[in-house]
Order: sequence, then C-alpha cells, then structure tokens
Amino acid sequence: MFDATYFRTALQFDVSAAGREPIVDVHLLNGHAHRVRSVVDAKDNYVVLETYQPRLDGTRGRQQWGAEHTDAAEVMRAVVSYESVAEVVITPVRDTDRPRIGFGG
Repeated sequence: MFDATYFRTALQFDVSAAGREPIVDVHLLNGHAHRVRSVVDAKDNYVVLETYQPRLDGTRGRQQWGAEHTDAAEVMRAVVSYESVAEVVITPVRDTDRPRIGFGG
C-alpha cells in the first residue's frame, strides 16, 4: 500500500532512476488515472498532486514529471487517498518517443 513516505521520498528516487523527463501516472482503483507533474503535499491519509489536464484531442505528449514550461491552464490539483491508489507507473522517455525531422518517421 502507498503512503506519505512513498510520495515524499521514494517516488522522487524512482523518478530519478528512470532517467530524464519520465512520465508519471497514478492509477486509481476506480480505473481513473492522473498524469502527475509533481507532488504538492503528502499528508497522513492523502496526497495532493499537481496533475495535467486531459487534452481534448486525447494526446498526452510532453506531460513529463517536473516540466518547467507548463501553461497554468494545463495543470490542476488532485487530492487522492492512499487507499484508492492501485499503482504508480513511471515511464522513461525514449529518444524514439520524440518527433523526428525529415522522412525518417
């Protein structure tokens, strides 16, 4: 089970181990997921997350952990109880995930 200690310290360690600009998703037991930019606060029973707004076109690119240049309208706060967290998924960004110039695809 996740707790305040995980979100205060261990998550940052896991994110750092994933390399530069990883994507962090917190999946809930109800099937909803939050793409996380940062942890605002971790209390005894819940965590306050700064999360990205879902985009209307369904894309979620360039929504990395700790992104500095983010439009304020693109983020929101989510308060999540630890009991509702099913998993935290940390995805490293690969060079192949980045757009390429030319016809290389």
